[in-house]
Amino acid sequence: MKRVTVAVAVAALAASAAVVVPAPPAGADDGPEIVAISDKCPVSEGGYRYFSDFFEYRIRVWLAGCPWYHGDRVVVRGALVRTDPVTGPEPHEMTVYCEPGAPPPADDRPHAHNSSLPPSPVAEPAPAVPAPMPNGEADHTDDHRPPDNCVLSIVVPHPPVEHARYEGELSYPSAAGEKHETLALDCTTVEDFGGCDPPGSPPGIVPNE
Repeated sequence: MKRVTVAVAVAALAASAAVVVPAPPAGADDGPEIVAISDKCPVSEGGYRYFSDFFEYRIRVWLAGCPWYHGDRVVVRGALVRTDPVTGPEPHEMTVYCEPGAPPPADDRPHAHNSSLPPSPVAEPAPAVPAPMPNGEADHTDDHRPPDNCVLSIVVPHPPVEHARYEGELSYPSAAGEKHETLALDCTTVEDFGGCDPPGSPPGIVPNE
């Protein structure tokens, strides 16, 4: 008798559920699918590398796959000044035009160096090092790159033993409009203190952010 009562109760609950939660009508749509874009358009970030024979200042601007990029030409600008206490400032400038149809870069091979200093966390190799300009004139370079390899890289050679200041500036497009970044570092190759730190910092110590 008890088993019959339980079966009737279950049947009643099932019928009640069918009334409260009706099946959706045929052809019902929950709306457009949400498409994730974070993995298609990483945030562009500048960076640097410091070795025993060169300093590199660079940025990769992500364009391909970004919803805000519509295939037009974009301009990335950078400047880097190396100031040696003896020889004075040595300015370098670069403008990169990233546009469809531009040829892929011919020389992105790693730069030859013999440094034991650890590089900063930048994955891309450095291009060939340009010759320094005499009399403090700005060394300006124009480059054209395809949208899927929109990279600006300024490489400045330096002597094996140095203590110099590097100051840089970048401007590049983004989904939020034009972006600007600056850099200021005191760098040295002196043993036990080799590397770069913000101006005014004790050697080898980076202030907490």
